[in-house]
Amino acid sequence: MERYKLGDIDNERYYQIPKSLFSGQSYKGLGLDAKVIYAFLKDRMELSRRNKWIDENGDIYLLFSQEKIADLLDTSVSTISRAFSSLKKYELIDIERQGLGLPNKIYIRRILICTDASQTCTDDVSGFAPVQGNEPDLNDPDLNEPENKVLTPISPTGDRPVRLTTSSLSNKQQDLFNQFWQSYPKKIGKGAAEKAWNKIKPDKDLFEKMLFAIYQAKHSRQWQKDNGQYIPNPSTWLNQKRWEDELQENTTGQLNSPQADMAQRAIEEIMRHG
Repeated sequence: MERYKLGDIDNERYYQIPKSLFSGQSYKGLGLDAKVIYAFLKDRMELSRRNKWIDENGDIYLLFSQEKIADLLDTSVSTISRAFSSLKKYELIDIERQGLGLPNKIYIRRILICTDASQTCTDDVSGFAPVQGNEPDLNDPDLNEPENKVLTPISPTGDRPVRLTTSSLSNKQQDLFNQFWQSYPKKIGKGAAEKAWNKIKPDKDLFEKMLFAIYQAKHSRQWQKDNGQYIPNPSTWLNQKRWEDELQENTTGQLNSPQADMAQRAIEEIMRHG
């Protein structure tokens, strides 16, 4: 790779971290990971802003799972989770849960600018400009980035969002896979798991059998031992048809009738919200 020369033009595109997160008294103690992730979320918020993806109050929000953010930033989910906790503590984001099987809403808060002399704080509105027009700029390179294809456009009327995805799964199979992923306790290798799922393409009966097998396994000694160390990766579980396994004795014996009924109700709840 060549070094920069004096006359070079830098055409790279960047995530912008607000200087106030480093210099502002309100954010002393906020970790570097959280600052970087705030910059990442704010960058993605601008895409939502230009496309008018807002709630009924006019507030912009993102639909973004921590797993997806970890994948895009090439880091662990635990790192993202800790950063989110810090950002909530410092009142830089709000998170609203939407219910079973649906991603959380992420709202980005404005940075507070506090003066040392008066200790009065105001919202930092720098960097915000009026949105021109109602249609997205299709020439904007942000719209063509691969990771932006997983965003969900939000209708202000509150209609159920339609997910845009680069996945090869059909809409029905994508919904079933999302429910499987929500139920499976080990969130790793999602892309490999989707490929395995696409080979199986389970029908309703097989899907319910899978969910019930996961429910049983989560109560088994094998999966509970050493904080889940022996839980197989999702793709391994699918490729090896592990829903057909005969598990060893559960921690409390095999599922009795009340437990089985509870498992069935959980499956029906998932299917109802699918």
